[in-house]
Amino acid sequence: MTHDVFDYVNAAFEGAAALFALGTVIKTYIDKDIKGMWVPAAIFFTIRGYYDTYYYWHLGQSTSIRSECFLDLVNTIWVCQILWYTEFRFWRRVR
Repeated sequence: MTHDVFDYVNAAFEGAAALFALGTVIKTYIDKDIKGMWVPAAIFFTIRGYYDTYYYWHLGQSTSIRSECFLDLVNTIWVCQILWYTEFRFWRRVR
């Protein structure tokens, strides 16, 4: 198997993960609520995704980079939603 095949397979997994995460973002937007999510875990995996983008760049996996960038974008939106609907809600009540 060539190097490109591994890139395509990895990109397919990253793309599928991005679509699942996008579903979570849409559901969170509709519900306007977060249940059962630990904020540090979401932030950790988002940061790990940004590192993956850097890593794929050095491996020369251009297809994986594109899928990972989409996943990074969706995860960043999701972390912002988590912070907005949980952590910031406390600060809005205090003010």
